[in-house]
Amino acid sequence: MQIDTYNLRITEQVFKTWQHTVSLMAEIMNVPAGLIMRVHKETIEVFVKSQNQGNVYEKGASEELNSGLYCESVIESREELLIPNALKDPLWDHNPDIKLGMISYLGLPLEWPNGEAFGTICVLDQEENQYSESYRLLLSEFRTIVELGLQSVYEHELLEMNERALREKIQENQQYIDVIDRNVLVVNATDDGVILDISKAFIELSEYPKEELLGKNYKEFLVNENPYLVEAITEDLESKDQWKGEMQFARSDGTIFFIEANVDPLIDHQGKQIGYTATCKNITDRKKWQDLSITDELTGLFNRRYFNTVFDKELNRTRRDCKIFGLFIMDIDNFKLYNDTYGHDQGDIVLSKVGEILDACLLRASDYAFRIGGEEFAGIVELEKIHDIESIVERIRDRVENASIVHEKSNVCPVVTVSIGIKCVDFKYDSDITMAEMYREADEALYKAKNSGKNKYLFATS
Repeated sequence: MQIDTYNLRITEQVFKTWQHTVSLMAEIMNVPAGLIMRVHKETIEVFVKSQNQGNVYEKGASEELNSGLYCESVIESREELLIPNALKDPLWDHNPDIKLGMISYLGLPLEWPNGEAFGTICVLDQEENQYSESYRLLLSEFRTIVELGLQSVYEHELLEMNERALREKIQENQQYIDVIDRNVLVVNATDDGVILDISKAFIELSEYPKEELLGKNYKEFLVNENPYLVEAITEDLESKDQWKGEMQFARSDGTIFFIEANVDPLIDHQGKQIGYTATCKNITDRKKWQDLSITDELTGLFNRRYFNTVFDKELNRTRRDCKIFGLFIMDIDNFKLYNDTYGHDQGDIVLSKVGEILDACLLRASDYAFRIGGEEFAGIVELEKIHDIESIVERIRDRVENASIVHEKSNVCPVVTVSIGIKCVDFKYDSDITMAEMYREADEALYKAKNSGKNKYLFATS
């Protein structure tokens, strides 16, 4: 941070101290003139003069540089200059001060704390003067007093410059924060989900007044809220300190919008976790486009075309990350018989209900649910341990059975049930399996489950 010392103002308090200093200096040394000279870019001026009789210099008087003044030599050399009698010194017998009758000189340089020249402190006499060692030491002490004043002025200016820079930085940061506030969807919430703060962008998207959102739990605005989404978010935040996924909310007028959220711990200025921050993206338009191209119209699940895309992508990602990949294929038991008994319209209702149950059980960001044809469904999951998939598929199977959709002619039980075939691979140990092989083995496990009594799940044996 550069300070322009040429234009730095000397305060009135410092000036008065210097005035007293040079007057005392001239009195003690018994000389007609004590001066503090200040150098500028092209001139040098009498900045402070002693107030004793016989001082021929005028405050504010200036000379252009390179005029041959005693003080110019001091500033250039940054050393003491002692001239007992200029008239006897061929180097100085023509200097401008002789015209004023000043033939002897003792001066020292004055510097700002950054080393730049301020000028000189000096005494001049109309008579030859050898200036004793005591006077020279005294002048050095007076110089210290003056330079302490320079330090005070310099540090005060530096402090003000830092304060100005800080204010500008705060203003700049505030402008940046305002831009984020207007354009980025951000929500800060407690561990329990109570909204602490919310950006203007999110408020505008939700169409709620800010006061109706602050202090409320975000769960109140979730669409089709169910405990499994909240449970999945909580589990990921506890185990990984982060959750990524999609959520849907209702606006104040009831319309739906979708967000993609990255949820991370919210830390206060003392480093203590006080909740979570969700940085979100509005994906409503993208979801509408996806719904047209990758969604099964009847169930709302992903369709077979998207299954092929996701299957390949997730299989390769899990292989690359050396994670555990899980695939299950699910079929509604005796579904043809159900359609023959109750009609295709009622069968569509069953397909929709089973799809809803499947979707409700696969809510983590890495979970995918599909209807891949007819009464056949599939799920793709990333696992911590292979047998974790059992709790997922058993939950699905159990909920379908407990939905109690009447199927009187079923040879399993008098309600609709499902059978499930599972294939998992741990890429820490197996990296060669293909998509086709996984699908075939899961499908074979499904076939065995159906042929061994239905309403169950089986793992592929290979």
